[in-house]
Amino acid sequence: MLRITPFLFQKVFIIFVVLPNFPLPKKSFQKLIRKIMKSLFIALLVLFIFSFQKNASAQNSFRYGASIDTIPFDGIKNYYEISDKCKLKATYIEGKVLGYTERLTVTYTCGENKAYETIQTELKTGDMVLSNGSEVKTGENSRAEFVAPDGTILRMGPNSTMTVDCNAQFNADMDKLSVKLVLGTIWSSVTKALQGEKMNIQTSNATAGVRGTIFSFELKLENGVYTNLLRVYEGSVEFNGNPESAINEEEIRSKSEQINADFKAGKISIEEYAKKMKEIGDQANNIASKYFVTVEAGNESYIRGTDPPTAPEQITQDSDPWFADKNFIR
Repeated sequence: MLRITPFLFQKVFIIFVVLPNFPLPKKSFQKLIRKIMKSLFIALLVLFIFSFQKNASAQNSFRYGASIDTIPFDGIKNYYEISDKCKLKATYIEGKVLGYTERLTVTYTCGENKAYETIQTELKTGDMVLSNGSEVKTGENSRAEFVAPDGTILRMGPNSTMTVDCNAQFNADMDKLSVKLVLGTIWSSVTKALQGEKMNIQTSNATAGVRGTIFSFELKLENGVYTNLLRVYEGSVEFNGNPESAINEEEIRSKSEQINADFKAGKISIEEYAKKMKEIGDQANNIASKYFVTVEAGNESYIRGTDPPTAPEQITQDSDPWFADKNFIR
């Protein structure tokens, strides 16, 4: 099939539009030639526009990940390959572990455009698991180990569910792995970052900022209340609760409005106004500061429900040190 390109269009334009306008010996012959040339040009122009729009539509579908609905596909369809930065290698799988992987399903136009399929599958050692917000889940008596491109090791204990997002940036030094722990236990050895956090752990009521650290994190549900337990074995971790539950925003707003009204009415000076507003800010900061602790190596802390994190204490003996399994690579 003839493929009309901008280069070919330029040549056709010169041949059928520019050249016919040059003077020819006989006027009648010149008119006839011009009519034929212009008719051919219009036909080719229509063909060019149709072909260009069709190609552009196809290219945009491949580039931006538009989905299709066809019988052979049974997963999530993508027209681009997930970056290697957003893949974890499964280095050990025991029992039933579910996760999302990617496979090439269709190749178009001599390999230039490819269609990929994201599917949930029972993982096995060696699989490349997607970490683009996908969920990974271990069953009873199951455990798993994954290694990120930067060498960070992430292990999951039994009956655990998490989602992992690579947050890949153009600069590899800026990459950060975000893990949302839904339930269960994880252990991780995080490679040291030159700047900023290297990993961020989130649960429904706590966050942990990790740089270069070895730690474990457990989230369990008891009587409708979530409890987070952080244990740090090397380095340090910033462990944060949710201060919003303890700060009365309505009370702060009411006091601020009253201070503003008194100032506008001339009841207090600018100095008194600044002092009172600072007192409100300091009060909120004092409450919030109780929800942020740094847990150093050899210590643990936990957050239960909306309570602030407990003061770090020496790690108690693990009843089930599952992460020390000899089958793991480390």
